[in-house]
Amino acid sequence: MKKLVITQSVACLAVCLTAAFWGMESAFSALLGGIAYLLPTLLASAVMYLTGKNAALSLIGFFWAEGMKVMLALLMMVAAFVLYPSLQWLPFLAALLIVSFSVFFVIGKMSHYGNGTERECSGRIH
Repeated sequence: MKKLVITQSVACLAVCLTAAFWGMESAFSALLGGIAYLLPTLLASAVMYLTGKNAALSLIGFFWAEGMKVMLALLMMVAAFVLYPSLQWLPFLAALLIVSFSVFFVIGKMSHYGNGTERECSGRIH
């Protein structure tokens, strides 16, 4: 989960820096979009870490954390639109989607670990 949060943080920062080329309003809208998904992910990973040590609670903790993550992300998206009326849609949604889909980058990197592909990349056979 730590790799996921770090990857999502880097993705949020990259989108914010890219949106800054179109002005500070765009960068702030992108920041709000990234945080709307990054913060719930951070809280969900903390819940799963705390409940993961107990086998009986780990499954319940997973479902509770994912449900909380979805509800908190929706709440933060609505709050961003209500509390910040000059929010720009495109940077907000771009950051939200890029941060949320960065999980596939982490999963893709993990799926290649240990299946022999690392030998092909190093150029030599062990």
